[in-house]
Order: sequence, then structure tokens, then C-alpha cells
Amino acid sequence: MTAKTVTFSIEVGSGGFEIARAVAEQLKYRYYDWEIVNEIASKVGAAPDQVAAAAERLPSLAERIMQQLAFVSYASPESSLSDPSPDTLRSALQTQSDEQYRRLIEVLVRDLGNRGEAVIVGHASQLTLANTPGVLKVLIHGSFDKRKERLAAERGIAPSEAEGVLKQLDKQRATFFRRVHNADWLEAGHYDLSIGTDQLSLSDAEAWVLAAAHSLSAAPVPA
Repeated sequence: MTAKTVTFSIEVGSGGFEIARAVAEQLKYRYYDWEIVNEIASKVGAAPDQVAAAAERLPSLAERIMQQLAFVSYASPESSLSDPSPDTLRSALQTQSDEQYRRLIEVLVRDLGNRGEAVIVGHASQLTLANTPGVLKVLIHGSFDKRKERLAAERGIAPSEAEGVLKQLDKQRATFFRRVHNADWLEAGHYDLSIGTDQLSLSDAEAWVLAAAHSLSAAPVPA
């Protein structure tokens, strides 16, 4: 058997988004990233005071929305392989900073995790699904210098500009997790598998994740 859901937490510039898409394609799982889950949340809960009611009717309403917004990896646009822009990530973190919308996104992530056949990127999914059986939680990371090089090449920008982007994104993410979840999102204890891509190729990293996903259910259950 195979992990029913795989969550990815990704340092920008580590190649993790490409790895996540490839894993979704190989497993034939649906892929949910920052923009997709935010879009679902915005459609389900139009206003903060409607969030509780939206969460209660989530199974039927979200089902219809997910059918429109979720897609198997191989059908995705090429742009989905790249790292999020500072504006995209900032918007996602601001949405989750709102307690009402964060509750809704947590319900959505939990629902996706329980349904299975999903690859979920970001949205603190490693925390929301921490105790959900059958979920493989993956961290993709790298050194600052290597991530800077990759981001500069990916976006066709100067290394100095890539450095500024990375510093901004890293600070946003760390501040969000400390303030909202009282957690260090890079702490290894949040994950089943932590992969650095400084020396490991993205294809090898993908293979590691797939191997872990396929073997997850075979792991012994603690007494």
C-alpha cells in the first residue's frame, strides 16, 4: 500500500515544487498548492462571519469546488513547477494569519488529507495532519547559497536580486509559523522525511519521496 496523502513543506529555491509535482504525477494524486487552496478558501467562505457555516457544509460544497480547481499533476501549467512569488506567498500567509480563514483552510487541508490521493504543498499541512494516519510529511530544503543560485537561474534574475527575494520569503515564513503556530517550521520533528537538495539531484529526491510513500504503511506502529 501507499501513503494516502503526501504533504510538502518547501524552502524556496530548493527545487521542492518541481519534486512535489513529479511525485503527484507518479502517484496519480491530485495536487494542491498555495494558490489552489487559497482559491478554495476564498470561494467557500466569502466573509469571516460565514466561515463556521461554510465549514459545516464543507463536504458537499468543497467537493464541487475541488472538482473545478484540483487537477492531476501532468495536466498542470508549466508555471506551477516554479517557486511562488513573494506576492503569492505573502498573500497566502496573510490569509492564514486571519483566524477565521485559517480555521477554514485547516478544515480543507484535513478534509483533503482524509480523502487521500492528494499532494498538499504548504498551508501548515504538516502540522494540521501531524496525527493523521497514512500521511507522509516531507521537508525539502537547501543551503541559502544554493537556493539563491537556483532561484536566480529559474527566474533569470541577478544573484543579488535572488538573495533579496529569499531573505524576504524566509523571514515571512519563519515569522508566520512562530506567531501563528508557535513553531519552527524547519524543525525535523515535524516531518517523516527531510531532504536537502544541495548535492542530491531533484530526480533522486523524487525517488526517495516515492520510496517513502510506498513503504509508509509497512512501517511498524509504535506500541
